Order: sequence, then C-alpha cells, then structure tokens
Amino acid sequence: MNSVAKWEKYSSQIAAAKDMEQFLWRDFSFMVDYLALRFRTGDLTYRDLFVGEKIRQAFFEKDSSIDAQIERRRQIVESDARGLLALFRDKLSEHEHKDLEAELSEIARILTTRAARSVEVLLIGDCLFLDVTAFLAGPALEDGISMNPTLVSTRNPVELRSTLHQLGDRKFDLIFYSPFTYEFAPEYNRLMEWRQSACSTRAVHALSGSAIGNVIKTLDVLVDRFDGNIFVHNSIHIRRHDSSLKERVKNLLTWRVRRAGRRFINARLDEYIRHNHGINSGNLRLFNEMDLLRLHGETQLGKVFYDHDSRHPAAMGKWVSLRYRDLLAVQAHLLRKKLIVCDLDETLWQGAIGEGSVRHHIDRQRILKTLKSKGVLLAINSKNDPINVKWDGGVLHADDFVHSQINWDSKVTNIQRIAHHLNLKGKDFIFIDDRPDERAMVHMAMPEVHVLDATADRSWHLLDLWSQMLADEDGTDRTQLYKEKNAREDFLQSQLSAGEEEGERHLFEKLDLVVTLREAKKSDLKRAAELINRTNQFNTCASRVSMRDVSAFHGSEDHRILIIDCEDKFGTMGTVSVCVVRKKPDRVEIPVFVLSCRVFGYGIEKVVVNAAKRLARDLDLPLTGLCEESAYNEPSRTVYPENGFVQGGSAWHWRGDGPIEDPPWLKVQLQASP
Repeated sequence: MNSVAKWEKYSSQIAAAKDMEQFLWRDFSFMVDYLALRFRTGDLTYRDLFVGEKIRQAFFEKDSSIDAQIERRRQIVESDARGLLALFRDKLSEHEHKDLEAELSEIARILTTRAARSVEVLLIGDCLFLDVTAFLAGPALEDGISMNPTLVSTRNPVELRSTLHQLGDRKFDLIFYSPFTYEFAPEYNRLMEWRQSACSTRAVHALSGSAIGNVIKTLDVLVDRFDGNIFVHNSIHIRRHDSSLKERVKNLLTWRVRRAGRRFINARLDEYIRHNHGINSGNLRLFNEMDLLRLHGETQLGKVFYDHDSRHPAAMGKWVSLRYRDLLAVQAHLLRKKLIVCDLDETLWQGAIGEGSVRHHIDRQRILKTLKSKGVLLAINSKNDPINVKWDGGVLHADDFVHSQINWDSKVTNIQRIAHHLNLKGKDFIFIDDRPDERAMVHMAMPEVHVLDATADRSWHLLDLWSQMLADEDGTDRTQLYKEKNAREDFLQSQLSAGEEEGERHLFEKLDLVVTLREAKKSDLKRAAELINRTNQFNTCASRVSMRDVSAFHGSEDHRILIIDCEDKFGTMGTVSVCVVRKKPDRVEIPVFVLSCRVFGYGIEKVVVNAAKRLARDLDLPLTGLCEESAYNEPSRTVYPENGFVQGGSAWHWRGDGPIEDPPWLKVQLQASP
C-alpha cells in the first residue's frame, strides 16, 4: 500500500478506511497471493495476473498518457522490490532471494517496457472483462502492445445502447461484446438457477428469445456507429464454480436447460451475422465460445482460477484472453500491412530445394494464398539459385508473387530492392524467415519492417487470423495490377531506349490512357474509404476516414466525392483516385485528395484538380486545397503549386484565373458534371 499511498487515487480511500486490516485485505492482499502462487505453482499465469493488476493500479483517468503510466508503474515496482527484498533478506536462502529478485526484475521490465503500438479497445460485458484485462495486459506488452480499454458494463439494455451512441464519435480499433457471459443478460441468466432445471423448452426459448432480441438491437447500434472489427461472443452458458459437491450438483441439474438455451441463442446469432455480412462491409465477426468448450470442457472453463473477496477470475477468462491477445497482435502489427516478403527453404517448404526434394508446407501456403486473394501482395526473398525453384505440388505458384529476389545477396539489400521496385515503404512490409540471424539483420537495418519467425506456429496462426479479419476483395487482383504497372514502365523504358525523343506527350499517348471521372455511388464508398486509408505518399492531408465519414460525405449536399478510374493498353487499373470537395459559404475546399502510386507521373492528379476548379468556377467561389505534411506524403506536396495555386498559411488557393486544360495524352471521360 505504501507505494501508492500518496497518490490521489488512493489517499482519500486510505484516509477514509475505518478498518485498515480489512481495507488492505480487499485492495492489496490478492497481489501478494498472485506473487506467492507464481512461486508455489511455477505457473506464469499468476505473473500475468500480477502485472495486469499493477497496470490497473497505475492507470489514472485524469492522466492516462503512456509516459505518466510508465512512470507510475516504475515507482510502484521499485517500491515493491525494496520492501519485499528487505523483508525476506533474512528469511530466504541466498538462492531463493536471487530467485525473488529475478522475478521482481522481470515484472519491472514488462511493466516499464514502452509498447510499439497502442490499441483502443471497447469492451461490452460484465466481470469477464475484468478477468480478461488482468490476464491479458502483461502478455500484450510482451507483444509490444499497450491496450487502452474502455469498459461498458451496464446490464440495462436501453442504457447500454444510449452509452454506445455517446461513444459513437470515438475511434476504436477492436470491439468485444460478450452479451451472455455469466450474469450480463438477467433473463438468460435465470437458466443457471437450479430451480429452473425442470422448465419446458418453450419457457427456455422465451427467456433466450428475450435476451437475443436485446442483443440484436445492440448489435444494430454497434454496426451502425463503429467501423472497427466487432467481435460478438456467442454462448456456452457455463456456471462459475469452486469445484465443491454443491456446485457440481447445480451444474448437473441445470445442464439440460442451459444447453437448450445456448442452442437457441447461437442459431439466432449465426443467422444475424450472416445477414449482416450480406448487407454491409462485414465488420461484425463471431467470437466462438463453442471452440473453447470443445477444447477445455465446461467443468474446466467454469472453475474459479483464484477466489478472493474482490477478485475471482475463472479459467474462462484466461482462455478468452489468449485469443484476444492474438487478435490484438493482428490489429497492431499486421492489419494495415500491404506486402509479405517470404523466404523459401524451411519456410514455404521443408528442406533446401537446391539439395534434393522438398515437402511443401501446404497449410502455410494456403494461408498466404488466402491473403493474396484479399489484396495482400506476396514477394520472395530467398538465398537460392533461381533455376532450382519449382512449385510442383505446392498451393502457391510463381505467378502469385508480385516480385522475386532469388539470389545470394543480403536479404536486407533484397528487401530494399523490393521496396524500390514496388514503390512501397518498409512499414508496409512483413518479413517471414526461418533463420534468426536473417530476421535479426532485417530488424536491425529496417526496424519498421515487422519480422515473423517461420518456425513458430503462432506466426502462421496470426497470419491466418489476419486473413479472416480482412474483408473480401471487390474483384480487384492487386498482384495483377502491380504486374501491369511493371509492364507499363518496361514499355515506356523500351521506347526511350529505342530513341524516342518526341517528348512526354507522344510517349504517354502510346499507352492509350483512359481516365473516367465520376461521382461516387453508394457501391463505391467501401473502396473509396479503403483507398484513402491505404494511401500514404499522395495523400495531401494524410487523411484517414471511417465508413461513417465517407457515408456522411456521400449523403451531404455540401460534399461531392469524385472518383477516377483508369485503364490503358495493359489493363484496367480500377479506382486510382478519390477527392472529396466541400462547399463552404465563402469558398470550395479539398479536404481529402489521394492518388494511387500505381499511376504516378501520368498527370491524372491534374484531371482531379481541374474537376474541382470547374466546380468552384461554376459556383463563382475561390478554391482552397488543404495540405498537411506527414512523414510519407512528400509526393503530394507539389500538386497545388504546379496547378496554379498560391500558398496562404497552411493551405493553397486558386482564384479562378487561367485556362483549365487536362493533359492532352489522357482521354478523359466524364460520368459526372463537375
């Protein structure tokens, strides 16, 4: 207690405590137990619980900055270590004392590690989430992730939905909703009472139907208000218990009605999720508790892991937290990546292909194939002789990779070549390799690249989870788009090498470039949001938007979303530019303007700017192009000065003077009237 006694969060409680012994028991003794159980059992779970409680202890709502939290954690663990080591100096052997010191040092390291990523998480449910956050906080930090949780725990469904509406303007990366766990649904919870063990199937369905009806109304709010991935738990309807005979009997008496209730609930929830995926972007996903039931059984899941007046985590919370940990890792480290760079030997197959036959890792290749189908690019980085590489018997083939570096050069050099060839940044990359030395060299040279161990099952599990969290592509083959881009650039280079000196116009005319300018339809909004959020280099304001933002633009009379589609002799490039134009009383603004790197250099951005100019001229208003510099958007910073805008403050202004002419080598088709 002394380590936090002077903090505002605790000082008033300590001053008001009438029974100090009872206060210490309620608020601090469980941490002593966790540390003791860590040594008694050897189970790292108790360290996780201890770390989780220390994180909660150091969190202040008034000052929740990560710097402040880490400093408070440091103060706590240093104070604890001084007190405990002094207390046990004469009570433990030298070896035992060193073990205690080492454990406290490891706890301090975890607690004061600065996470590389912070994830905003909304948790909707009861005390399951108190268990989960305690189990999860330490392991998440080990993954380089700081979880910032917001808990909504009211059991009143009307109040719950009102709270969610109030939170609707906040950005959450992940949302977890556990509507049936323990006592969160009072009607449904009645089936846990032994007095209900004889109730009819009709009565079970009535109680379950009332619960699922309220849950569906809440899910409607979540889907409408939030864009992050939403995971809703189905039901296994377990009872927490202390393994006593009395509790085992209650479990047996209520088993029939609980099973009937969960079958009814889960069928209705499955139906709702399938319907939801059919009518919107599909960000609602099932967290299937039945998987946990099959793996661990009802008795084990419901067993209280530790029982205390103020803490009673059950095994259910531990197993849920392990799955949440993986979902957080995907969200923080994988979800926004664009390219996986793969080693070959001992990564995509077992053995060295130049030294004999190999056995393809079909499961690994299938995961990568699924990721490719959802828009993730694949590339090869292998120390090998290219002539030896064969894909016979594999799921993947050479055409599945957008680029290959198969040689004996440094893998760092090869990744840099891949980045240059594809015009992508290292932060967009994942590198997976079986050799620790290769991974270490890439990590040291390019720390922005996320590195995965090909020999670790968890690496492939995370990639598989990533594939499940990605939405299906809209028919666009990104690998093919990049290959067509390469063919386009090779063609232009061949023309230059052949002595073409007629200039840019004549050269580009040979590409037969056709751009189609149109206003976004409702069916375009998902792709528009995706292009804005995936684009870094030509993104004038480093914009990031939600589907709600884009839908609001689309429904506003003062906004227009302009879309550019492009094609040439090598193929269809799809949607390559999105521009949001906003009408204000005294001007027209461009708050969002992105252009795909696939079409840099062809003058397509000029067509977009000209469309905005025509809109402003028709309204007899000046045009303002907003611009905010980021670490990556340097290619977009010249678009306004090169198109007749004059800088004023942090924006660029066009007063309506001069001709409006599109590049002559572009065939511009209008499906709108800007």
